[in-house]
Amino acid sequence: MSANLTPLPLILLNQREVLERTSLSKSTLYREIAAGRFPEPLRISPNRVAWPVAVIASWIAGHAGGKG
Repeated sequence: MSANLTPLPLILLNQREVLERTSLSKSTLYREIAAGRFPEPLRISPNRVAWPVAVIASWIAGHAGGKG
């Protein structure tokens, strides 16, 4: 039997949605990206970036509870 696997759609979040979900400010978001502590966005056009929702959900899960 062969499994009929349908790929899941790639759901992207824009910068505003990432800021809302993470509660980071725009400057903190880009500082964390530069430091390698936050996932790099995908460039979807010359003036637009986005993050896969699964990547952001994983980052949030890894940071649940915060520091101390």
